[in-house]
Order: sequence, then structure tokens, then C-alpha cells
Amino acid sequence: MSGYRLIWYANRNTPRVVKAGSKAKKKPSEGKVVKSRAANADEVKTIRKGKWVRVDKNGKKAGQKGYGTGSRVRPQFKYNK
Repeated sequence: MSGYRLIWYANRNTPRVVKAGSKAKKKPSEGKVVKSRAANADEVKTIRKGKWVRVDKNGKKAGQKGYGTGSRVRPQFKYNK
């Protein structure tokens, strides 16, 4: 079965998606593998659609600063003053 694996690294709080059977290429800064498991059916569905979003343990998207998404991530820069 061709599936996917989710791999968590020590210096990265969001999992990396890797095709099952392929060798994961990690950055040197990511550290050692903490946990690795096969993606479940729901995760595979979202990965196949291309809608996979890295989310950290607090449920925030990677790089997200504020509470909203998209252009409202940093509302203090919403207006040109």
C-alpha cells in the first residue's frame, strides 16, 4: 500500500509528511526523530487533496502570528497610515 508517514523531529513541533517507503530528508537543524507513525485515513485524504497544513501542538498554522488567517493574521498592519 502506498501511504504516507508523519515524522516528528526534536526541534520541529509540526510533523513532516513523507511517502511511505521513501527516506525522509531532514534539515540538520531539525534534530533527531522523536516519533513516527503512518498517516490515518483522514490525514491521507487531506494530503492527497493537497490541503495538508502544518499545525503545531496548539492548533496554530505554521508561521501564524495572530488569531485570524490570511490577510488578517497581523491586523495592526491592516491600514496604510
